[in-house]
Amino acid sequence: MDIQYVYTKKRNQLGRPTNFTDRSAETLAEIIPNLNLLQEFIYRDPVEIGTQNTIQLSEHEVNSIRCSTESKGINHTEGGWPKDVNIQEQDQINRFRKKIEKDEFYLNSLYRLIRDLEMDIKQNNAIDIHQTYFQNKFDDYDEPFTVKTTNLYSYNSNINQMANHISWQPDGQRKI
Repeated sequence: MDIQYVYTKKRNQLGRPTNFTDRSAETLAEIIPNLNLLQEFIYRDPVEIGTQNTIQLSEHEVNSIRCSTESKGINHTEGGWPKDVNIQEQDQINRFRKKIEKDEFYLNSLYRLIRDLEMDIKQNNAIDIHQTYFQNKFDDYDEPFTVKTTNLYSYNSNINQMANHISWQPDGQRKI
């Protein structure tokens, strides 16, 4: 019969390490014998009793709920379009956009984004851009900055359109 049971614990479950030191004997309690109880004593020889003074441990296992997943392909050459939308066909793109813009989830997401954007804009407007935040910070430049218009580009169309993107190369003045 094996009277040994091995169990393991993680280090963080063991608590603080013990620190034993030597010290002199100390009486914590003194119990005086009661002669009335001596008459009720029954002498037994030999006495064998099994005791176990350990903390009872238990183990529990749980299976988590399985989550079903789905894989969808998206063409990333221009934006994120589903596979069935050909990005070369403008009418397919317009149909897909109209379908998405009518979706309730799209409208709720848009309202949420606008609310967050308004909060960010109000925070940005609360910053004083003319206030000096850093004292004793001077930049020394050898030459003063100058700007000169060399070319004027125009777009001949009956539709009024604004330029929405201009790129230029910082290393060469002639590249735009």
